[in-house]
Amino acid sequence: MQRGATMGRGRVPRAAVVALLAFVVALLPGVGAADEPTTRGTDRVCPAADVDSITFEDVGEPHELAVTCAATLGLVAGFDDGSYRPGESITREQVASIVRGWIEQAVGIAMPLPEEPRFADAQDSVHQEAIEALAEAGVVSGRSDDTFAPDQTLTRGQFAAVVTNAISYADVLTTGGPLPPDGDLERFDDVEGSTFHEQIAALASIGVTSGVTTDHFVPGDPVTRGQLATFLMRGADYLDEHQRWRPTARTSTVLVAELDPVAADDGQDADGLTDEPDDLRGNATLTVNAFNGTLAYSLDLSRVPGPYADQAATIHLGDVADEQAPVVLELADADDLDDATGGVVTDVVVEADSEVRFADLVDAPQDTFVQVATEGAPGGAVRGQLHPTGD
Repeated sequence: MQRGATMGRGRVPRAAVVALLAFVVALLPGVGAADEPTTRGTDRVCPAADVDSITFEDVGEPHELAVTCAATLGLVAGFDDGSYRPGESITREQVASIVRGWIEQAVGIAMPLPEEPRFADAQDSVHQEAIEALAEAGVVSGRSDDTFAPDQTLTRGQFAAVVTNAISYADVLTTGGPLPPDGDLERFDDVEGSTFHEQIAALASIGVTSGVTTDHFVPGDPVTRGQLATFLMRGADYLDEHQRWRPTARTSTVLVAELDPVAADDGQDADGLTDEPDDLRGNATLTVNAFNGTLAYSLDLSRVPGPYADQAATIHLGDVADEQAPVVLELADADDLDDATGGVVTDVVVEADSEVRFADLVDAPQDTFVQVATEGAPGGAVRGQLHPTGD
C-alpha cells in the first residue's frame, strides 16, 4: 500500500475504542533503569488528575509517570501484591497484547485479523489474536522458521522496531509511513551494525528514547516493563503532537479568514477599498479534523467576481504579505468557483493532498493564509490570514 493512500484517515470507518486488556507478566531478570524521560512527558496524554488513583509502590523514577499513565489507559496492570516490577523483562506475546491495545487506543478502531493464523506456536497462547493482528499489520514479524516464539523475551532493539512500526500504523494505518522521521544514526556508540539501528535512531530523534546512557542504547538487552511503558507513552505524546492519538485529538477546529484585495501593481492600497460599497470582499471557513486528516471548507465569494485563475482557491504557507509564499493545498479550481451557487463553494479535501499536516494548521493558523486568484481584484487576488473563530 502506498503511503499517500491512507493519509486521508477520514475514509476509514471508526468504531468505539476497543476495551483494553490488563496483563500480569512473568518474573524474569531485568536490567537497570534506562531511558530517563528528559525529553518527553505524559502531561498531554495523561493529565495528573487522571492518574492519581493508580499507584505502584515499587515504581519510581524514571518510569513512574509512564507506568501510571499506561495503567490508567488499561494498557498494563500490576501484580496481585500491588507491585508493578518495572525492572523485569517481558515476553514477546505480552508485548504483542500491550502494543495492540496501544494502537487501538491511538486509532480508535480494532486492528483486523488475518483469515488464517500464521504462527503455529502461538495458537495456544492467550495472546494469539494480538500476535496475529500485529503480524497482519506488519508491526511485528516472526522468525525465519515461521514461528513467533511467544514466550521468549524481547530485546530493546527489537522493541524499537515494534514501536517505530506502531507509530507509523497509528499515523497512516500502515508501516513505512512518514512518521517517525529518519534520525541521527550516530547518536549511540553501540548501535552501529545493529539490525535495528535505523529504528533506534528514529525514536531517539523524536525523544521516545534517550538511551541507557547518553551514548549507549544497549540494543541486545531485554526490554523491561518500565522501559516498555516509557517507550509507549512517549510515543503517545509524539502522536499527540501530530493529532494522531485519538483520546486527546482535536476532531473539529474551525478556522476563518477575511479575504481582502491584494494591493494592485499601480501601488493602490488595497485597504483603501474598504469604504466603497462594492468592495471586493470574501470569507473562508475551514473546519479541520486533524485526526482524520480532513478539511471541510466554505468560500463565500459572492462579492469576488471572476474570471478566476486555473489554480483559483489555494492555501499558502507563510504570512499574508508574502507574495512568494508556497501553495501547500489547492481547494478549488476555476470551474469550481464558476459553478458556485450564489458565490459560495464548499467541499472537503484530505491531508494526503497537502504538503503540510492539518495538525500544523490547527496549531499555527497564523502561518497560513487562503487566497483566491481572480482578475476581478485590483491586485489579481484576494487573500486572508487564517485564525481560530473568536480571535
